[in-house]
Amino acid sequence: MNLQRLQLKVSVCGRLQAIAAIVCAAWLTTGTTLAQTASPAEESADKTQAPPVPFVLQPYRVAVELRVLHERGARNVSFESVRQEISDALESMYGRMWRLTFLRSGWLTPGTPTQVQALQPSELVDISDPGNPFERYSETELDKVLFITVLGTSAGFAVTCREFDTRLHDLSPILTQHTPQPYGIAPVAAGLVRDSFRPVLKYHRQYSDDDGNSHIELLTQAGELTPPDTAAQQVRKGDVLRLFQRMMNRRNPTKLRQLRPLQLTYIRVTAVDLDVSRGLTTGAMLSHGPSTLFGSRSRHAQQLALRQRPAASSSKLRLIQRSRENKPLICQRVSVAFKLRSHDQDQAPQLQLLSDRNGDITIPLNPDFPTVWVYVYSGTKTLARVPYAPGLLPSDSVLLPNDSIRLAVEGDLKLFQDELIDTIALREVQFSLAKKAVQEQRTDDVKQHLAEYFALPEKDDFIDKLSLIQVDAERRARENNNRFAERTVQQVCQEMRDSLDLFFNEKSRSKRMSAINNLRRQAGID
Repeated sequence: MNLQRLQLKVSVCGRLQAIAAIVCAAWLTTGTTLAQTASPAEESADKTQAPPVPFVLQPYRVAVELRVLHERGARNVSFESVRQEISDALESMYGRMWRLTFLRSGWLTPGTPTQVQALQPSELVDISDPGNPFERYSETELDKVLFITVLGTSAGFAVTCREFDTRLHDLSPILTQHTPQPYGIAPVAAGLVRDSFRPVLKYHRQYSDDDGNSHIELLTQAGELTPPDTAAQQVRKGDVLRLFQRMMNRRNPTKLRQLRPLQLTYIRVTAVDLDVSRGLTTGAMLSHGPSTLFGSRSRHAQQLALRQRPAASSSKLRLIQRSRENKPLICQRVSVAFKLRSHDQDQAPQLQLLSDRNGDITIPLNPDFPTVWVYVYSGTKTLARVPYAPGLLPSDSVLLPNDSIRLAVEGDLKLFQDELIDTIALREVQFSLAKKAVQEQRTDDVKQHLAEYFALPEKDDFIDKLSLIQVDAERRARENNNRFAERTVQQVCQEMRDSLDLFFNEKSRSKRMSAINNLRRQAGID
């Protein structure tokens, strides 16, 4: 493991030395370009010979949309002074890890905190129409956009910040903080930027340890470019990564064709290499299914992750039926388990919840467990088991399988079970009456009770009825393309079949037939 990381480090360092005079000067300085230092012929040769900059050496191209507003009666501060102070604060925090620019785009007017909070990704980018895609901020020019608003009030200044990722088309939750004095604006803004900024990581490889646990490694953008401020470290142990898959155009690999956010799939960081291969991050994959698209091998897919830290003390999770997205699941029993992987032992007592009339449950943030496992039950059965990271989003939803087919089957099986119990009870009654009739030497009554005993349904009759229930339910599940319901129906029907084997086992049958034959001999019946 250490040898592979050392090899990765040597590879990165070798590339860095090879392109230090050309590429690093262009990426890590703000005022110099290749065109300014080379002739056209040399520039053309450099473009064909220079290798691409490694992901761990690529600084973030960050633009700040800054708005300085004042309420009536508030103290005034100038835009230029605020811009310069925030620029200096961010420069001292991130250094060469960022290439920072400030914008004053006309479309975001006036840029109030309420307007920034109401922003939707569709207002910033839309690739649904391949022939006419819309990008307010092009990913070929920018990686991140920060919306910062400084609002002067009678009590001081309210500073808000929100981040937008141009590659993943995702907006962070808005953060707000107040400061009473003008000199506090820049430090407060820098702190909000640090908390809003979400580093990007790229899939590297996946492996399993000796215990069979799967681990996944990722490379952090600009991971080799250490920020001057240690508080700006991009990834730490315990961080949570949200996962995305970018499907690129086959003819033009630089054009995005489809973006796939992988919902309810996370990576929880278990280690960060700060010595041998800076920017190399290791974590555990947490997924609600047996497999995930993240890390799949595809020439036209980019596997990216977004590190996001909690912005709220809890998350409101709405349980919704998959086949009817407007139908919440009310009064649904839920357990929250505190552990890393689904097969691990619980590390703390489970939290028991019940969804309200809107199908909502509130999962509080636990600093010791940034990710949890949410178990949703339907009756005695587990309806779903999904990982969740509380606090990343104030509200979220999860689509759950339609369990109506299984519930209908359980109703049918309840009636089936009642009939089975009644049949067994009647058999015992008729056998007891026949036994008493033998003792009282009532031969005709013995014949009648034994005839009624054998007229009751046998094991084969119950198996036929059970098969009809199962076949009909499986047919409805297949028509609805509900594999979960189909598997659950098979499971509950098999449990009922096992109960039949318990009641109608061959040993009990042989013993009872021997007792009946003995009664016949005593009554003188052939």
